[in-house]
Amino acid sequence: MRATWNEATAAIGGKLRALADAHDARSIATYRGNAADSVAITMANTFCHAFGSPNTSRPDV
Repeated sequence: MRATWNEATAAIGGKLRALADAHDARSIATYRGNAADSVAITMANTFCHAFGSPNTSRPDV
């Protein structure tokens, strides 16, 4: 199934909002692996903060 960027982001956003509505924003988390760079880390933290979730995780280094 093909989708435009707008359709894809709307679908993903709708699913994330449904999860947050059903289970609280803290049910959303991000995980960044060892290969994450500073931009990816910043984006993951910003996403969780904007969504209202304090849950970010990373492997022990």
